Amino acid sequence: MRILFNHHLSSLPDVISLMRAAVPDLVVIATDQRAGHRVSEVADHFEQEPGTDRDRMPDWYPDWLLDRARGHGAELLIPYRHRVEISAARDRLQTGPVRILHAGTAEVVDLIEDKGRFLRRAEEIGIRVTPFLTFLDGDGFSRALEEMRDLHPGRPLCVKPVVGIYGAGFRTLLTEEEARRLGPADLGPVPIRPTEYRALLDLHGGGREIMLMPLMRDPERSVDFACLDGVLLGAVSRLKGGSEQMVGPDPVGLEMARRLVKDMRLSGLLNLQTMEDLDGEQHLLELNGRMSGGVGITGLSGVNLPGLLLRALRGEIPNAPVTPEATHRVVRRDLYALRP
Repeated sequence: MRILFNHHLSSLPDVISLMRAAVPDLVVIATDQRAGHRVSEVADHFEQEPGTDRDRMPDWYPDWLLDRARGHGAELLIPYRHRVEISAARDRLQTGPVRILHAGTAEVVDLIEDKGRFLRRAEEIGIRVTPFLTFLDGDGFSRALEEMRDLHPGRPLCVKPVVGIYGAGFRTLLTEEEARRLGPADLGPVPIRPTEYRALLDLHGGGREIMLMPLMRDPERSVDFACLDGVLLGAVSRLKGGSEQMVGPDPVGLEMARRLVKDMRLSGLLNLQTMEDLDGEQHLLELNGRMSGGVGITGLSGVNLPGLLLRALRGEIPNAPVTPEATHRVVRRDLYALRP
C-alpha cells in the first residue's frame, strides 16, 4: 500500500509508525511546506510544498498534489491542509486510481466545519450536546445573553466562532460580580466583560455567526476513532489533565462516535471532543473532520487506530469496534536527536 500525506500536524510521524506496525509493506509519500518537518525523516519519499496561504488554497494546488500521488503510484491520498477545498472539488479530482480519503460527502464536510449546524444535527440523532445559541451582531448577542442567563443562571458563559480552528476567537464572558467571585483558575482563556464584547461587535459589524454557551469546567475528553464508509472500526478516549492523559475506553464517547459515523457515513481518522456538566454527564462539543494532534498517544492503549483504518481499506473489517481493555496513564516526554 502506498499513501500520500500532504502538509499535516506534527503528530503525523507517530501515525505513520502505527500504520507501519499494522501494514509493514506500507510506502509513505509526504509533502510539507516545512523542509525540516520530522515527517521528512520517516517518509519513504518527501517533497517540500511550494509556499501557500494556510487559509486560502491556490487553484493549482489539488492538481499539484495529485500529480505527486500519481507519480509515486500512491493508491490513497489523505489531505489535511486545504482538505475542505479539496473535498469541494472532488467531482473533478476523483477521476483516476488515487482515492482521496474524505471525512464524508462534500455536504458532510461542510456540516462538520459549521459547529452550530453540526451540533443541531448531532442532537437530532440523540446525542447530548453542549447547550448553545448563535448570533450575528451586537443586538443578537444581547438577546442570546439574556436567554442563556435565564436558562443557566449563575454559570459563566463563553463565545466562539461557529467556523474556526485552534480556539481562535474563543472568549470567556465575565460580569463584574463573576470576576470578583471566581478565582484565576476559573477565568478561562482571554476573559472579557459582556459590555466590552458587545462594543467590539458594534464596532466591527456582524455577519460572522458566533456561538454563546455555558463555560464547562469539568473533565474534557478527546475521543479519537477510525471509521470507513459509515462503519466504526475502533475508538480510544483521552482524558486530559495537564502534562498527562488517561487513555482508555469510554462507552459514552464510543456511542457518540458510532451514531455520528453511521448517520454521516464518515471515513478516516477523526476526533470528537466532550466535556462534563455539573452532574457528570458528557456533552458533545465538536467533531474534527481530521486526525487530532494527540492521536499518536492512543497507540499506548493497545488499540492501533491508524492500523485499523488501513486494514479496513484492504477489506479487513472488525466484527465490532475495537476499544482498549484498560485505562493507562500517559505522561508526555519530549525526545531530541542529532539530525544526520
